Amino acid sequence: MNKWTLVLWGGLVATALLEAVPSRLVAFGDDAVVIRPISTAPHRQQFPQISGDLIVWEDNRHDPVTRTPGIYDIFLYDLRTNTERQLTTNSTWNHAPDIDGDRVVWQSGCDVYLDDVRTNTVQQLTHLATKSGCPSYAEYPKISGNSVVYVVTSSGNDLVAFDLTTNTERRIVKGTVVPYFPAIDGDRIVWADERNGDRDIYLYDLKTNQERPIATGPAIQDTPAISGDKVVWLESHNIFLYDLATGTQRQITSRPNAKWNPHIWGNRIVWYEDSRDGDPKVYNGENYDIYLYDLSTSTERRITANPWAEVGPAIWQNRIVWQDYRNSPNETDLYLAELPGPTLGVSATQLQLGKSITVSWTAPPNHFGFAFRYDRIVMYVAGTDAVMDVRYTGGLVAGSTTFTPQNFGTYEFRYLLSGNSNPVAVSPVVAVGVKLPPPPGPGPAPTLSFVATATVLSPGGQFSTLRWTTSVGSSCTASGGWAGSKLADGSEHREIVRPGTTTSYTLSCTANGATVKKTIVVIVLSSSPF
Repeated sequence: MNKWTLVLWGGLVATALLEAVPSRLVAFGDDAVVIRPISTAPHRQQFPQISGDLIVWEDNRHDPVTRTPGIYDIFLYDLRTNTERQLTTNSTWNHAPDIDGDRVVWQSGCDVYLDDVRTNTVQQLTHLATKSGCPSYAEYPKISGNSVVYVVTSSGNDLVAFDLTTNTERRIVKGTVVPYFPAIDGDRIVWADERNGDRDIYLYDLKTNQERPIATGPAIQDTPAISGDKVVWLESHNIFLYDLATGTQRQITSRPNAKWNPHIWGNRIVWYEDSRDGDPKVYNGENYDIYLYDLSTSTERRITANPWAEVGPAIWQNRIVWQDYRNSPNETDLYLAELPGPTLGVSATQLQLGKSITVSWTAPPNHFGFAFRYDRIVMYVAGTDAVMDVRYTGGLVAGSTTFTPQNFGTYEFRYLLSGNSNPVAVSPVVAVGVKLPPPPGPGPAPTLSFVATATVLSPGGQFSTLRWTTSVGSSCTASGGWAGSKLADGSEHREIVRPGTTTSYTLSCTANGATVKKTIVVIVLSSSPF
């Protein structure tokens, strides 16, 4: 039995026992955050990234020797199936994974690789390794759509964009400065470099082939991240944001505590910060917690408030993943927080073809910081690429719609977030299995009445009349002293027979897979010897 804990902001704690993976609910106002472990394998799981239902990270559980860099592998966790999968098995340092949709990129030795986890195909994007080693390295890859960006270190340092549709490279920054911490969203790449003597933030647009400065103040600007029109970075121990749509900059935090690694999705920013809780389970001598800032409400919340360190957060929609020191000061595990998001329900998970189901939804107001006037419920047909809109939510925080499947199979419903430029599914999948109607059962066996007007005849050509009646839908066949198909329509039918000797007359009638058979024997007496 495992425990979950509901931690209210005022400190009230309630516990219960569950037969499930241990989770922790942290309530902030009207919202509750569900926290659960993703991987608690031995040694270190670190640098997680998340996209949709998939989480990737680097992991040295198979390398018991403590060394630098050691043997790390790339692992993947599927939140839909709650299954873990190892993507690499080579005995080298696999590092810095990133994910977008079904595609994972990482650095392995000198080069960058890509794994399409849906098709299980691996592609080597760079070819820098030689027989003698690594004259240069492709490092810190990031992926968005069909573009991968990475830094190539050699005599110079290049920022390179790789186009997956053409398998070609483009040099964005060419060796004159050192690019640090690249990030990409769509056609926009951001990074930090020191062309002005200290570290500043720059942006390159792959569509317009234009570079522009984002932050070049006298302080050090570092570790940028981008989502849509918003760029965030670290400056003087605080988080700053630049809005590309409005051309405005704003400071997000103002506390003097050290902060690191801001990450953004939509209107939500996460980072880790020294909370000065004074606990011995710390990271680099400090106790870090995960924080979140919602741009749509201008509110900040502390996601973790624990006596241990949590670092390196990444966010996708309402999900935040990080590496966590709660189980050891020298090893890290992975944990996930899920903030409230849209939910779906169906009136039945199994139904027969031709029947209807009701699909209902709820969506917290202003969820994810996006308006949801154009959000919609969509249906996926399992095993195909077919997708159809079932119902636009029309801005309602709750509602329902009726759906009647037209074919048998498995249908999957999700809430699709459409308030941003790239619609994405945000609710858990609700699957409905549609079965064919059962085949009709066997009908009743046929009925048969079969008699003769006389069953004993004198010799000399006397006759008897055979009379029969059977149920409608039957088919009847004669044998013995007569032959052929006989009428079977529910009415009485007659046939005269004149046997010369004792004869058997059989009638067999079949309906709904059952047969009934009756036989009449007509005896003909022998002639008198006198």
